[in-house]
Amino acid sequence: MEKQWERQQGEPILWFGRFERYRILGTERNLLSVYNAWRAEVGKGGQKTSIPHAWDINCKRWDWRERAESWDAEQRRLRMIAEQEALDEMYRQHTQAAIMMRGIGMIKLDDLRQNRKALDEEVSPSDARLLVKDGIEIERTARGLPKEFVEILGMTDDELLARYSQRYAPASPDGSGDDSAGDGDTGTLDK
Repeated sequence: MEKQWERQQGEPILWFGRFERYRILGTERNLLSVYNAWRAEVGKGGQKTSIPHAWDINCKRWDWRERAESWDAEQRRLRMIAEQEALDEMYRQHTQAAIMMRGIGMIKLDDLRQNRKALDEEVSPSDARLLVKDGIEIERTARGLPKEFVEILGMTDDELLARYSQRYAPASPDGSGDDSAGDGDTGTLDK
């Protein structure tokens, strides 16, 4: 399938080459800059302040702007794919590390529970507890479960309602959060 930024059927190689100059300038591209860069490269002298008619006509005829924007969109798409792949790999590595940390902590805690000599004298009971706690927290985060969400899961109904009321209470006109002079909206769920 022919891509918009590739040479179009019937497009002269001269104008395709000039389009390529235009395309590679990125989102800051403009026709006058391309024209002046071409003039400098072929030794035609100083900078011009206007675009020759032939350049303007061919730019429009061969849809340079639309084709270049299509190129930009494709580059953004490829960058997003690469960024997502890098994030996925990071999450995978963080999850593996968290599982290992949690496992080491669990082994140490089990050894202490059974009054056996620790496998590694360098890991104290406090260290083991922190390994388990941190491992679980890192694993949850790596799996996409935000810490705040985990905290909310452990709340009672009253704690959730209080948090909701506090977070979504309307601000007063003076910014203090006291709406006593306002419309009486308390921000609670029982409306």
